[in-house]
Amino acid sequence: MTEINRYAIFGGSFDPIHRGHLFLISSIEKSSLFTKLIVVPAGQPWQRPTIASAQDRLAMVQASVSSAGVIVSDCEVRRNAPSYAIDTVRELQNDFGPGSYSWIIGSDALSGLESWHEIRELATLVEFFVIVRPGYRIDASSIPSFIRWRELEIGALDISATEIRRALQENRDISTMVDEPVLRYIREKRLYGAA
Repeated sequence: MTEINRYAIFGGSFDPIHRGHLFLISSIEKSSLFTKLIVVPAGQPWQRPTIASAQDRLAMVQASVSSAGVIVSDCEVRRNAPSYAIDTVRELQNDFGPGSYSWIIGSDALSGLESWHEIRELATLVEFFVIVRPGYRIDASSIPSFIRWRELEIGALDISATEIRRALQENRDISTMVDEPVLRYIREKRLYGAA
């Protein structure tokens, strides 16, 4: 009997990708819950505008994620339309074939799942794995019953892209929050007001 491939999808704006993201990526990969982890930078996020371009955000993710067990997908960046999770899952299923697909989200996004595009259809295609973010407790009563989800116990780091962008605008050091390739890219491209 052949073992089913188990794919985890970790999408986000990654504006910019930071050590909190990288800690989660490393922890998910080491958990052995999944065959492969697919990291998907959003092309045109429809719920949250981005500062850096999709190409810059993709380049920063590619520069900082370098593990055989992790795939960086540009499927949303290539799509000339808003980034809907349902479209991404369908495209990845087409690319990678049969298997179980899970979507990784933070606890801050869990209560807003019902507003996701075609969420009822999406909920038939994926199970949601929820990582508790500092300051965001899970309120199970706010989650619709048709959504399959479970908590993934990983101690998330208290770092946010918003905090990093603010620090750059205030000319503060961000070297403890992002990896060197990302810091170098931000400075070279003068992203987020970096000098």
